[in-house]
Amino acid sequence: MRVKGSKAGYSDDVATSLPTAAVAAAAVVTPPAPPAPPAPPAPPAPPAPSAVVNAGMPKIKGTLKVGKVVKVTEGSWTPGSVSLTYQWQANGKSIKKATKKKFTITVKQQGKKLTVKVTAKATGYTTRTVTTKPTAKITG
Repeated sequence: MRVKGSKAGYSDDVATSLPTAAVAAAAVVTPPAPPAPPAPPAPPAPPAPSAVVNAGMPKIKGTLKVGKVVKVTEGSWTPGSVSLTYQWQANGKSIKKATKKKFTITVKQQGKKLTVKVTAKATGYTTRTVTTKPTAKITG
């Protein structure tokens, strides 16, 4: 490399450096590819089905005595067009074949409290089950 210097009032001067080894060719650097565009969003999930709503609890009606027939009221439900099923229970345990709206009390239920599990189903809705309040104890 050669450098020339000058300044007013001074004599010009030239300096030359010693030769260097050959400079290697630079490697070509390719910039990274741009990021891929984001994937399109997934379609929204279908809405969860609405649950059947119990707007008025079913109730057990009738004389709580062995040999008497008692029945359960339907209560009120939303939507209005529900299909109801029943399961009578004595002290919280299901009574075999007691799946109608009416039930005849037997000696097996004497001294126990009755409840009814009422299940409401409607197309397009999640099923809902409620249990009536327990009755007083069955008498003989």
